[in-house]
Amino acid sequence: VTESILWNLGPNYSVNAYGIFTKSRGASGSTNMTPDYSGNPLFNRKTDFAIGARATWFMKDWFHILHELNFASRKDGSQDEAQMFKFSIAPTIVPNGKRDVWSRPHFRLVYSVARYNKFAADNLYSPYLAQTGSKRWGQYFGVKTEWWLW
Repeated sequence: VTESILWNLGPNYSVNAYGIFTKSRGASGSTNMTPDYSGNPLFNRKTDFAIGARATWFMKDWFHILHELNFASRKDGSQDEAQMFKFSIAPTIVPNGKRDVWSRPHFRLVYSVARYNKFAADNLYSPYLAQTGSKRWGQYFGVKTEWWLW
């Protein structure tokens, strides 16, 4: 289940709120691990949930500030839930000069900070944690670009 709402608060600010829920179950009766066709263990049941909002401040036609706050949770089998809160801020260059959240291309400088619950940190439940090791707090600084092809 996915839902998204875009609210244009005026010519200079938009908010896009979203929610995502996924629940999957394999053919096995197991509520935890089960072997796949090759005999490798995998989780038979998974639940993912995320909710958040991304706001865009149109400072200039060609310069936008994106900021986002979200919460994500994942439960594999009968394990505890791995959870994360994340805040991001991204000054963005928009070469076509449109005040529109769907306008592309985007060139972004991104800073994100995240807080993981103990289970997520201890079990390295993100690509960031897989690289840095078990931590309650994580941060990311980088450059991103996005194009859409129709």
